[in-house]
Amino acid sequence: MDKQHALPDIEPGAIIDALGGNNPVAALCRKADGRPITEAAVSTWRRSGIPDGWLRYLWAVRRKRLSALVLVTPNVPDVSGGRACEPSA
Repeated sequence: MDKQHALPDIEPGAIIDALGGNNPVAALCRKADGRPITEAAVSTWRRSGIPDGWLRYLWAVRRKRLSALVLVTPNVPDVSGGRACEPSA
């Protein structure tokens, strides 16, 4: 996917929590026949990742709320080399 259409790299659990949890996200995501997906499916997304189509849908319908996550949880690379950061005296 090109960078112009790339979505921010945010943990699936953070996205689901920002949208109110498993039940609200399940109710928001409806199958083609109009039924919501199950809470168990959303729970699985926390571990395995939100499927690309649903992730794009969630960003489309809740862009303002999810955009706030980008400001709160920036994707900053680890430059510590695996060492714990210690405060300077």
